[in-house]
Amino acid sequence: SREIIRGVYLMDFKKGREIVKRGEARTTDFLLIVGYCGWGPGQLQSELDRGDTWKMASVDSQVIIRELREEALEMRAMTQLGLDDGIASWRHLYAAVD
Repeated sequence: SREIIRGVYLMDFKKGREIVKRGEARTTDFLLIVGYCGWGPGQLQSELDRGDTWKMASVDSQVIIRELREEALEMRAMTQLGLDDGIASWRHLYAAVD
């Protein structure tokens, strides 16, 4: 694995499965995050300079991990009930760092 920020690591999915199979970790020790973001040249800097799209924050990585884990539990319940619009997770996380 490779540490991305303090306490947050990047690991290949296959490697994570192998660690779980060997009993060295539980599936709940991992958080799978999937997504894609892309910007054209200068686009991200322009959005940052404008100040109306992004909010910069300094947050302890453990706070982010805790919030994401809690949100994952809530999302599982919401999707089982058919109630999620996909945006609630980001609103919750944004509120936690605001």
